[in-house]
Amino acid sequence: MHKDLFLLTRDVVIKTEMENEPIRRAVSRFYRDLEMVLDPEDKNMRKNSNGTLFLKKGVLPAEEYHILVESNEKVTITASEELGFIYALLYISEHCLGILPFWFWNDQKFEKRQEIVLPFEEYKSGKKPVAYRGWFINDEVLISCWNAGKSAEYPWEMAFEALLRCGGNTVIPGTDSNSKKYAGLAGDMGLWITQHHAEPLGAEMFL
Repeated sequence: MHKDLFLLTRDVVIKTEMENEPIRRAVSRFYRDLEMVLDPEDKNMRKNSNGTLFLKKGVLPAEEYHILVESNEKVTITASEELGFIYALLYISEHCLGILPFWFWNDQKFEKRQEIVLPFEEYKSGKKPVAYRGWFINDEVLISCWNAGKSAEYPWEMAFEALLRCGGNTVIPGTDSNSKKYAGLAGDMGLWITQHHAEPLGAEMFL
């Protein structure tokens, strides 16, 4: 195998220059994605030298990112703010690990592998044609009493994750009291919060 190919394994390490909740969640989510797709590496086989994804803050337009494979041991991801790094990790998750935007909602099945070759040496994202992109989680009766086997918050987290995977950045996080209940979670995941159509100028619902 070519010495400059970077391998994604369960031993990949992510290091970052930014420390905040959206980045922490993005990194944790990527580690979870690795676990869903990859088996632990067989210690009796050739060991990948603990490849590192380095999240480096740089001068780029908001939400854009640059992925550069510097060697078989290091990939540098450059962005200027949280959403750039979030989108970069999700790009690798989808295009390299094969995790689709609605993996949770469609019960995507994964065939486990020990390693996946990063199929590019460099990738630069472009500018989104629309500034604010999102959806309104409306009349959410189908998930209001469902915890997906984990917690009442988990289905909402998966809905916000799907939005990020689709390239969204803005959300109305539910109707009436739910819009306040889950706004903190949406913000912690890096999303912009906008108001419900029945909350003119921030007034209470149907005031």
